[in-house]
Amino acid sequence: MKATAENPYPKTFEEFLNWFQSNADCEQYLEWIRWPGGLVCPRCGSKKMWRTERGLLHCGACQHQTSATVGTVFEGTRKPLLLWFHIMWLMMAQKSGLSAKNLCDTYGFASYQTAWGWLQKLRSVMIRAGRERLCGRVEVDESYIGGRKHGARGRGAEGKALVLVAVEGESSNLDRVRFRCVSAADTEHIESFVRDYVDSGAVVVTDGLPAYNGLTAVGFNHQPHCISTGGDEARQELDHVHLSSEALAYGYAPRGGSSDTPPSVFG
Repeated sequence: MKATAENPYPKTFEEFLNWFQSNADCEQYLEWIRWPGGLVCPRCGSKKMWRTERGLLHCGACQHQTSATVGTVFEGTRKPLLLWFHIMWLMMAQKSGLSAKNLCDTYGFASYQTAWGWLQKLRSVMIRAGRERLCGRVEVDESYIGGRKHGARGRGAEGKALVLVAVEGESSNLDRVRFRCVSAADTEHIESFVRDYVDSGAVVVTDGLPAYNGLTAVGFNHQPHCISTGGDEARQELDHVHLSSEALAYGYAPRGGSSDTPPSVFG
């Protein structure tokens, strides 16, 4: 076991390959994450645990059987843990995120839906409980995601999911991101989203949609920019949120717990 309390995660891909060379390495790591002080029965708290021939952890006190994957996204998987770990590393290490198409092309997933399902599972455990609200300069916008369809694009598009997006960042630095699916981009949903995810002292930058106009009244430093008449300068004010919206639309998994869906096991 190469992980320690001082060095709990691999820092480079070379170190990752050194740590995780087999499914047994991955399982041992999960056991260390779940029971850093040694194996403990989750039912009775006994430390009289041993491994069965089937690879399960058996409690000698209450006869309960468990494993390191029970209660995790890996429970019941038929795929090797080593494959899951490789995908988690790629998901967290790539600056541009990871899409279901990437998985199909890189790891040979035969089904796009299977690859998409894996990413959804991993995204679902990337929320950090009690995380801080976005602060500083925050761009907010709405986006529509879904497959290509005929008809209207953008606002008014049918058959697509409407998502509110908030991105923290100054100049060229894009930091934390928050998403929320909503039924309408109206004042009620927008103000609820901003109140939940943006610090009251933040500068909130939006386009000229009238539904954003109430943000000043509820205590935010609101800076609207009318893109339809403001040209390139106005569009640059929302570069961060537009980039994040495009990544979401193409099915990319955000890095570092940036979606609405604790960091991964690699931090």
